[in-house]
Amino acid sequence: MPVFYKKKMNIHTHLCKNSETIVSPESIKQVFQEVINNAAEAIETSGIISVSSTNENKCMTICINDTGRGILPEHLSQVFEPYQSFNPKKSRGIGLFIAKKIIEDHNGTIKIESTYSQGTSVIITLPEHS
Repeated sequence: MPVFYKKKMNIHTHLCKNSETIVSPESIKQVFQEVINNAAEAIETSGIISVSSTNENKCMTICINDTGRGILPEHLSQVFEPYQSFNPKKSRGIGLFIAKKIIEDHNGTIKIESTYSQGTSVIITLPEHS
């Protein structure tokens, strides 16, 4: 289900080719939807969302960055908890919880780095298929 925003956003991509990572397409699609939706919600009126990936050390790393409002340092440790939302518009608060579960089910990791008032990075690492 697409989400539409009344803001000006640019999406930049730089994706690696030749990945040997095997994932459930529907599950990974849901992860990207949840993370990119959060990024879009964090952008006030205009900003940039960038999606990049690299392949090294037998892992694929996907980084989704936004130039949104960022997350306060005291909230970072709680972002993956269910029903936890720091969005002033009160989102459901389960998107990152679901994303983390899906990534862990694929034997991967997900982490968040953020600087308040500057933006957020979500880093997803998935192992290559051997």
